[in-house]
Amino acid sequence: MGTGSSTLEEVRAALPEDARSRLTSIELAELQVAFEAIATEGSLDAAAMAAALPAGLPWEKLHAAMVAAVADLGKDALPQPDALSYAGLVVGLARTVRARASGREHVRFWRSLYAPDDDGPMGAGPLAALLRGALHASRSGESAASTASETFDAACAEAASLNADEFVAWAADQLPALHAAFEGYVLGALCGLAGGAVAGVGGSSPAREVSATP
Repeated sequence: MGTGSSTLEEVRAALPEDARSRLTSIELAELQVAFEAIATEGSLDAAAMAAALPAGLPWEKLHAAMVAAVADLGKDALPQPDALSYAGLVVGLARTVRARASGREHVRFWRSLYAPDDDGPMGAGPLAALLRGALHASRSGESAASTASETFDAACAEAASLNADEFVAWAADQLPALHAAFEGYVLGALCGLAGGAVAGVGGSSPAREVSATP
């Protein structure tokens, strides 16, 4: 499932069904270019991924989640310990960021990247980090994040002590677009590393496509 000299169509055909159905042809093409630009000797570790992407999100924790999600594929996905191949990257994205899950399950996933544990309260610090990440994901940028501390304080006072189930219910009411914002930002940031190098695939930018299939 490595890229090598294979055509994009051959690479896509070798991917598991969940990756083929959840990522578009444009996304696969741009992710291939991005992977080749930032990977070292055919594998992408957490540090290289974090260094290549805009600050503001917990990229290393996302990388770890993708590694766990593709462990069943062995060396096809993880040619080096804790380092993703191209196939590992796209399957990892399909099984985490693009997982076929409810909005609440997606919120639980994004919460897990910030929370100190999966079930208990987040605490004010991790929750503030999640909300700042959400501002980045919604393209409000660092300036908005730095001037919104009073909003964070109010939100943290309400939600920092909630356990995981309570937080997911709270976020569904207060932040209904949270998971969609994170998804779009992550795919846009990764695909954006291609820098317009993909040509002839057609269609709109994958950074603005919500899903390969409904």
